Amino acid sequence: STPTSALAGLVNSCTVAALQVALEMNLTLPRDLGVTGIDDFPAATIVRPTITVVAQPLIQIAEWSVDILCDTLAGSKQILPEAYLLEPRLMVRKSLPRVIV
Repeated sequence: STPTSALAGLVNSCTVAALQVALEMNLTLPRDLGVTGIDDFPAATIVRPTITVVAQPLIQIAEWSVDILCDTLAGSKQILPEAYLLEPRLMVRKSLPRVIV
């Protein structure tokens, strides 16, 4: 079987915990195991190695949410799209051996 080469934490605390367990297992990051997470969170730049993350555009999400809420409260008949397409940013740090975009 092929050994695991990387993992992605879907919750920030799980991402940090995975990093900690890997280090406790004496794995060298990112050589032995790459770690990445979803959302840019403060600990991602504090822990060593720093964690590569996919950062969501939180300010844009908040602005759109407030606009939709205000329109709804004002009784606007605006038809909302089924989905909004937002562009996340890849924050490349030290927890992955290489990133291919």
